[in-house]
Amino acid sequence: MSGARGALYAAELQAAETVLETAVAESFPSPPGEPAADRLRAARDALARQLDRTVLPVVCHELTLAREAGALSGRTPVERYEDFWARGRLTPELLADRYPVVAAGLSVIASTGAATIAHAVRRLAADLPELLAAGIEQPNHRPYGPRSVTPVGSDRHAGGGQVVAFVLRSGRRVYYKPVPLAATILLHDFADLLDLPDELRLRRPAVVTRGTYGWQEEARFAPCASAAEVRRYWARCGVLLAVCCLLNFTDGHFENLVACGEHPVLVDTETLLQNYSWRNPSGRLESVVDTGLVQHADPDAPGRGAFSAFQVLGGARQYSLDPVPAGDGTDTMTVGFSRLGHEPPVNLPVLEGRFQPAAGHLQELLTGFRAVFARCRERRAAILADGAFWDRVAAQESRQIIRETAYYTRLLRLAEQPAYATSRDGVAAELARRLETPEGSRYDALVADEVSALLAHDVPYFRHPVSGTALRAHTRTHPAFFRTSALSQVRANIADLGEEFAAAQAAFLTEHLSTPPDDVSLSPDDVRLLGDRLTPTPTGLA
Repeated sequence: MSGARGALYAAELQAAETVLETAVAESFPSPPGEPAADRLRAARDALARQLDRTVLPVVCHELTLAREAGALSGRTPVERYEDFWARGRLTPELLADRYPVVAAGLSVIASTGAATIAHAVRRLAADLPELLAAGIEQPNHRPYGPRSVTPVGSDRHAGGGQVVAFVLRSGRRVYYKPVPLAATILLHDFADLLDLPDELRLRRPAVVTRGTYGWQEEARFAPCASAAEVRRYWARCGVLLAVCCLLNFTDGHFENLVACGEHPVLVDTETLLQNYSWRNPSGRLESVVDTGLVQHADPDAPGRGAFSAFQVLGGARQYSLDPVPAGDGTDTMTVGFSRLGHEPPVNLPVLEGRFQPAAGHLQELLTGFRAVFARCRERRAAILADGAFWDRVAAQESRQIIRETAYYTRLLRLAEQPAYATSRDGVAAELARRLETPEGSRYDALVADEVSALLAHDVPYFRHPVSGTALRAHTRTHPAFFRTSALSQVRANIADLGEEFAAAQAAFLTEHLSTPPDDVSLSPDDVRLLGDRLTPTPTGLA
């Protein structure tokens, strides 16, 4: 419920809608009886929610001040809330005067968000032939373009860039990603170099690379049809884990893996070829934990993980950094930052209405894991001598994770608080104070970039050339930031791979994945949200 407070961002939202409607009208004709606005409703609603979330803290603060001063008329909390707006206690002009950080944020969020979506729409129109060739869209569906356009709830990066989901005319879903997607191809090309048997081969998602951006088909969750499929799923998870280890992947949280029948599909590979030398003097892989696909067992939650793709079970979620109003529409409205929610649980295989966690299939996982390491040792000379493959690796840029996204999100919420939103310089100083390290470190060279991104309501985003030692922010490059290149690290992973490391990691997996969860049944919410996806399909891919 936003109601009257929507006036605080109505102008920004209207301008954003105009940008979106223009992009759709210029790119695709509207089908008879389907106004362009219908296709954009989800995008418009997503922008409105983000704008409303941004103003909530200062609205609640101003309401409290007015109520405590006895400045509101009305017999009920609802009437006093309505009086607050009727008396003009907080208007767009007052917001800009009192809370310039929030007012500027509304403009940035709306304008850059709309620009990102509009850019994606125009690129879809230009790239539809490639999507047809890749099998992502079906023939004879081109004229009218997508049925709907929705920005995915991913973080904003580098000037408002974020993932955009399109439901195509055929009903298929495709994701526009404003980052290079070559890493997905490289991951699967490396797995192909190992020439594993069919039961261990990873399935490639269809990807269209367009340099600085790309398109990826939806990896649609599907249950397993048999116990044999479950076994093959976990064996392939072992393969995926080992490949991610060797290629320095580091973002394997549960939202980045989809169980497509007997195939685990990694849907976000932008942190492949991570440079570890910023935190590890040797610049070398230390543990499978570095991938994020697995984590240390939690003694308080046996068999369950907090974030790792192989261990999170079920769709219940605790959102801790999402502004949520309590008493919305009343003069006692407050804002909290924690709520319970539920999302479709797609990261673990399901058979006959029950999750199939790693604990029951540890031997299969270890079989796939060891197979990669054994085959890599057998073929290492040929792999390292494959100049064409390594030239493509060397040409890549990879996202570098510097700090946890949750910490950046916490700072974004901080900047929206009344105590800080009154001064851009003041909030910039506070952000810098919270980012700088007391003892001083190489991190401190990045603080100005981080503050600049946060003030633009973006999560700071860094990339590095895989063959070099520089680190690149959105508008600046830090030369020689790393001790060595990710390319040399990955080649060393392969060149120096020995049985000792493989055995140590197998022991870790046995220790931390062998405890079964107490309950593996899908909850009613899990079943409701997965819906018809619980019906087995031949591929699990859209």
